[in-house]
Amino acid sequence: MMPVFEVQTPDGRIFDVEAPDMNAAAQAAQEFASGGPAQPRSSTQDFLDGTGAFNDPVPMGAAPPQSAAPSIPQQLGRALQTNVQGVGRGLANLAGMPADLAGAAVDLGLAGAQKGVNMFRDEPVELPRLGQMPMGSQHLKDSASEIMRAIGIDPISREQMSPTERLHGDVLEFGTEAGAAGKLLSDVASRRFPQGQTAGVKPGALDGLLQPYIGRGSAPIATDIAAGMGSGAGYNYADENFPDSDAAKLIGMLAGGVGGAALSDLPGMVGGVAGKAAGFAPSDVPYGAGGATPTSRRVVQHTRNMLEEQATDSKAARDRVAERMAEAERLGEPMPTTGIASDDIGMIALERGSRTRNTVPFEEADQLLVDAAQERISGLRDPGADQSAVAREIQQRPEQLAADRDAAALPLLRQAEQSGAVVDPQPVVDVIDGMLKEAKRPPVVSALTDARRMLNAAGTDQLDTSVSGLYETRKAINDIIEGRSETPTGRYAKKELIEVRDALDTQIKAVAPEFGQYLDTYKAGSRPLDIFGDSRAVAKLAETDPRNVAKQVLSGAEYGTEGMLKEIHTSLKNNPEALRGWKAAVADVLVDKVTNTNTALTRTSDGPVSIAKLQQVWKQHEKDLAQIFAPDEMAAANRAHKLLEPLGNLSRKSIAGSPTAMNQQLVNAMEAGILAYTGNAIKTGMIMKRLRVAANLLPGVKDMTLEAQMGKFVERMWFDPELFVHVMDKPVREMERPQWNAKLNRLIAGTEFIRADPEEDDEIGAIMRGSGRRGLDEDMERAINGN
Repeated sequence: MMPVFEVQTPDGRIFDVEAPDMNAAAQAAQEFASGGPAQPRSSTQDFLDGTGAFNDPVPMGAAPPQSAAPSIPQQLGRALQTNVQGVGRGLANLAGMPADLAGAAVDLGLAGAQKGVNMFRDEPVELPRLGQMPMGSQHLKDSASEIMRAIGIDPISREQMSPTERLHGDVLEFGTEAGAAGKLLSDVASRRFPQGQTAGVKPGALDGLLQPYIGRGSAPIATDIAAGMGSGAGYNYADENFPDSDAAKLIGMLAGGVGGAALSDLPGMVGGVAGKAAGFAPSDVPYGAGGATPTSRRVVQHTRNMLEEQATDSKAARDRVAERMAEAERLGEPMPTTGIASDDIGMIALERGSRTRNTVPFEEADQLLVDAAQERISGLRDPGADQSAVAREIQQRPEQLAADRDAAALPLLRQAEQSGAVVDPQPVVDVIDGMLKEAKRPPVVSALTDARRMLNAAGTDQLDTSVSGLYETRKAINDIIEGRSETPTGRYAKKELIEVRDALDTQIKAVAPEFGQYLDTYKAGSRPLDIFGDSRAVAKLAETDPRNVAKQVLSGAEYGTEGMLKEIHTSLKNNPEALRGWKAAVADVLVDKVTNTNTALTRTSDGPVSIAKLQQVWKQHEKDLAQIFAPDEMAAANRAHKLLEPLGNLSRKSIAGSPTAMNQQLVNAMEAGILAYTGNAIKTGMIMKRLRVAANLLPGVKDMTLEAQMGKFVERMWFDPELFVHVMDKPVREMERPQWNAKLNRLIAGTEFIRADPEEDDEIGAIMRGSGRRGLDEDMERAINGN
């Protein structure tokens, strides 16, 4: 007795046919049905009719019986069952996905372990595999089928379905799975990121899957359902036309998902295509120096958005570059490269990467800054100044000041002496006697005794009452005070002797007013002389080259340099030639102090300006130098400092580690920033990587990519700050916002791929099979994970 097969014909009728195999049964059913309208024999159809009767199977070669086609209620009942089964399979796929993926990972590991073990064995071993996982999708589907049979409903197998029924079932299966998964992810996203705010949330492993739902409510779920239904349609097409190729099914699922998502938003798709087309149109950016190659709007906008993300403060960076650019144009100075001119750490990091990739143009730009700064600093020198005039002024000025003082004061003294006035010195004697009564220290007693004796007229014991005689007494007392007497005891009685001298002055001025005028004039004329006797710096100028004194002042080794410079300026201010010589000496020392010795770099007698040295000197002595140089000279020196200031940004945020590793990181800095923005650094898997590597081998192809065009645009921007400001003034526009969860679509397709029938062989399955479960190579694993 031959076995019985249940076969469905293209017109939807189902027959039970006795035949040696399935192919023979299908052919017999087709021949039987083509003989005319006949009532098929089908236990399933009988059940749907509600009769519960099972007709005898149709033998091969039998004449078709004449009966009516299935009724409309019968067709609706069958359609309902196949559609419900499709929805159930989708829910089972979603529920069993974690178990399926876990089992696939374990089996993949076991397959790898088996391969490793067999490399060292003559006889290969077969390691066990997990196979179907408990609570996996197949386990859940089998359980559902058992439940249906238990309640008296036979499930309709895929082989029993017509092509239309299989299409409907696949579309519902994948659409249900995608929609249910999207709903779960949307709920998780709403709880994890309330009100769509991501700030302050610690990154999680599933954030890549949650991104399309953040702050968008349930809108993406409809697109997920459409994408899932598209995946089902793609899978069905591949299964019907390429039933033995799992690769075709995978490609069909991925392509169908993209198509379904696009068709779900046809107006948006059309607008997106139009937007992309407009993006390739030339922008308002002028042609570059390399020729008439327009920059597209797409490249400009993507670059604008990338810089917005990379900069620490994009607005401040833009304003700083614009400010420096305006200064450079106003003063006719070179402009720093854009990254370091921005003072922004993010922009500086990008530029440092470009600098390491191609150092020459950046070094040339930096050298222009150094040359301009060196020119301004060297411009402070004054080769025509007579620096020897400084020493001459210090040596001759005191004599001149003393002569001028005496010329003004001595005539007043002569008038007082010739007035014939009689002075009463007794009050002075009383002051001295009172002090002697209280004094105990011998030096004080000795000094006061000498002062008392000097009040007598020369050669007598009588007090001197003449102005001229008492003036000589005053000078003698003053010599004791100043330590110019034979014994230095006056310093011990200085306070007492000054009081005695003041008392004597009071007595003389009381009868000779001209004497008081003389004292005032003499004191005023003596003040300019004090600095020559009291200032160590001024005194040294009389003995040595003024550059030695300037070097000491600018050494930073001593405090109080500001006071020293004031003393020197005061001593020289009445002699313009000497003052110019001193300024020239300071300029020589300043230039030597802030420049290096390698004159080959500048082709002048002065080496290049050192940023570090200039900053140090300026920090310590800017106020001091302002006392010496004119405002325009200080402005030139300040500009030298400002010109070199951006170059100091190159030392910010230095990267720790070996020089090789640091250089490689710098080389990749700008490329990494561009790739991170465009998404290729995280979206593209090994498959696309291989395509890019292959494309790079073709001349000109690499330069056509968005990343390459953005890179060239940024490289141009480093040397064109006006272009940077122009681009940063454009409004930020969100680019390529995800409209559907492409990662979820790839995950569903990849999971379906690993559930493929292990008995079917194809070129991929033969490599990737692992005892009833497909493995995943690196490319497919990245595609599924969305990396």
